Amino acid sequence: MDRNQLYRPILIFLFTCGSSPGLLAAPEFIQLQSAEHIWARDISGDGLVVIGERTVDGAYRWTESGGVVPLGIGSQTTAHGVSFDGSVIVGSHLPSGGTSLQPYRWSVLDGLTDLGLNIADAGTALDVSADGLVLVGGISSDVAPPECEPSIAHAATKGFRWSTSDGISLLNTGADFGVATSISADATRIVVNDIILSHCWINFGAPFLDSGSGPQRLPGLQDEDFVTRLSADGETLIGYGSQWEAFRWQNNLGYQGFPTNSGRVARDTSADGRLIVGDFGLWHQGRLVDLKNLLVNGYGLPATGWSFVTDYRDYELMLPQPLFGGYGLTGVSDDGLTWAGTAVSPDNQVKAFIVKVDNLPEQTLMDSLPVVDDYFRVLSAALPLFRSAQVGVETAVYASVSNQSTEITYQGCTVRPFSTQDLSYRVFETDPSTNVMVGGEITSFSLTPLMTKTFVVLLTPTAEFSVTDIQMIYDCGNSARPESLDGLNRVRLTATSTPTPDIVSVATTNTPGVAELTYAPGQLYQLATGMFVVSAYNLGADADAANFGMSADLDRLSATVCVLDGMSQCVEEPTDTVSFMIGADETVQFGVFVEYQGFPVSDAFRSARLTGNFTDGDNNLIGQSSVATQVVF
Repeated sequence: MDRNQLYRPILIFLFTCGSSPGLLAAPEFIQLQSAEHIWARDISGDGLVVIGERTVDGAYRWTESGGVVPLGIGSQTTAHGVSFDGSVIVGSHLPSGGTSLQPYRWSVLDGLTDLGLNIADAGTALDVSADGLVLVGGISSDVAPPECEPSIAHAATKGFRWSTSDGISLLNTGADFGVATSISADATRIVVNDIILSHCWINFGAPFLDSGSGPQRLPGLQDEDFVTRLSADGETLIGYGSQWEAFRWQNNLGYQGFPTNSGRVARDTSADGRLIVGDFGLWHQGRLVDLKNLLVNGYGLPATGWSFVTDYRDYELMLPQPLFGGYGLTGVSDDGLTWAGTAVSPDNQVKAFIVKVDNLPEQTLMDSLPVVDDYFRVLSAALPLFRSAQVGVETAVYASVSNQSTEITYQGCTVRPFSTQDLSYRVFETDPSTNVMVGGEITSFSLTPLMTKTFVVLLTPTAEFSVTDIQMIYDCGNSARPESLDGLNRVRLTATSTPTPDIVSVATTNTPGVAELTYAPGQLYQLATGMFVVSAYNLGADADAANFGMSADLDRLSATVCVLDGMSQCVEEPTDTVSFMIGADETVQFGVFVEYQGFPVSDAFRSARLTGNFTDGDNNLIGQSSVATQVVF
């Protein structure tokens, strides 16, 4: 299963003008009010209760009359499933005295229910029947090989069923491990995904239904197909395949893959399996469309912003990490008319929302909307990651945007900073081989299939400001926006009235942007090491006292650095941070020595990054670089 994608571009809520036949009544928006980051995970079958988590107090229950109310069972809790009327919630929590998350059942009437587990048991509950009396999930078996890291051991679960009358029972699977991910409304059908543990790597066997008479394999589903949800009537399964392609399986129709390439996860379905929601938006009437097209062109939403019932935001909501973070549309009511989801604003505030519609679009309207393109079509990058600018003086940032599609031409594309507060900008296309500007200032451009264009963005501060993430936006009118990823396509800027050191740095690695690490002989899954060179060039004022060090996203990832001489040898032994001097227009090179302990993460470009920070004598940031690290075998 290929989960190591460099870019996972995202859905956006960028409302643009448009028209289509047969506009429907305008939808109702509700933003779940919270001063903290808040995620929506699911919605009750009647569409009246939303569940999810907040960073401050864990799992919550939302109603329109009561707002967001925490369950009160601790901040280390998740909420995954909810009964039809929203009175029962299931998920995972950290019990008193425990060290691992355990499944739980919570109800409005009884609060937290003891499931009868041992304190050492770990796992989660993922779904619950319509009446709230039966829940399913996975419990850790604690029999993973000792060389595997704890997260792998906890993923080696046994599927279970728990009821208020019979307690807990393990479900038979065709493999050593498994997890029950969903249950029908009447609790007669449970979907189980086999888990295959091979060399400390989690893979999935073909999913099956358990109707009480043993596993029932499903024609058309195979190894690496993972079912996320079973419809209320038990006739439809949805999920994703080995390349993250979404699918639907129905009892009378069999397997149906969505007509897109990689990058889709189906997360919830209406009771009859006709409407499906996920990272992509909605699947209905045989069409896969995103919210932007459906709400603007189908429901006639104005193009000026997103009007919430309880609030108003004049920004564009963006959904990063759709595959792993649970963003996008995450729940739908049984009648398909109420949708719940999670978005992230440009200031990195996670926000949960609800969309209510009076009617679903008819076939003719759905056919008039463009089909969603897949997440990997438009990629973007920016260099350098940091600039020290002077008020009133143009400062250059270089960007590239690439069309990965072999068929689609993207039009109305732009490269720009999201916020222009205290900042103006101009954009010019450049020659990719020389970075020299070609032609005059541009406001938009197009990308034909497999085309890459490069640009210089000239940023001019109009006032002083401290280090600010200016949130570069790379957008095409008929494509999902590339995700904003720190270290890849985001830019930080500071502005002062007088010149300051301005260090631009580049890491030299065998694979551009990726430092490759290898396990030493006899150290498999224990210690991997590697080395690369960072070259720093000062475009600003002299820095008589500067420092350089590398920070890591993971505790088990670390790096030491040294200043290199003309023979590419360390002047002194590598340390966490080195001090140096660098004059205007001078270059200094550094050696970076990396150590990685344990089993490699599956998403190195997000989770295993090194960030190089250059600071002056007063610890002010004057330069920055970023490199992904990846263990190779």
